[in-house]
Amino acid sequence: MNKTELYSVICIIVCSIIALSTISYFLGTQDENVNLVPASEYINQANFIAKEWNNSSKCVVIIGAETDNTGLATIWRYSFVTSYSNGSTSDGLDVIFYSKGNYSVNERSPPSQVPITNWTIDSNEAVDIALTNNSIAQYLLKYSKASINKISFIGDLNVTDGCIVSIEWTDQGFIDNPHNARIWIDATSGKVIQVECDE
Repeated sequence: MNKTELYSVICIIVCSIIALSTISYFLGTQDENVNLVPASEYINQANFIAKEWNNSSKCVVIIGAETDNTGLATIWRYSFVTSYSNGSTSDGLDVIFYSKGNYSVNERSPPSQVPITNWTIDSNEAVDIALTNNSIAQYLLKYSKASINKISFIGDLNVTDGCIVSIEWTDQGFIDNPHNARIWIDATSGKVIQVECDE
């Protein structure tokens, strides 16, 4: 090997080390900036913002985005609805909290009409409950690459005392053949209401 070839090999190795170090640094920095939190983390601030918008506002839906498999998320959307004296509902407001606590506010049609009440089980606690369910445990054993793609809290007075939490998993499968599982849990008592799992 002549000197030119040797210098070329050394240059490639040095450049590779620098590139890998740079990528590692930025990935590490990105992870440090991500703030995974449970659904309850920003509820008081969201309620305050919604009350400033309309004092009669009530939270009806909470949805987590960019969730991990423990029930924590980097984005939480809190949806509010206003109610009037005759019981009808009208305007809706979304207060969306992002990593590190910054937020945005959007007015839109309300996604639900029933206020969340008696909510005591947080998103990470709901995942712990779900993992003890035999159907979910079997699904996750069969589809080990499945991940949580949605956690929702929804106001309910039909089967609970005020709130249902829904957790959805998806395994993308082979060549776009996804397999899904979903569990509904009473967000007050922790009782499992319903489970659906793909075979």
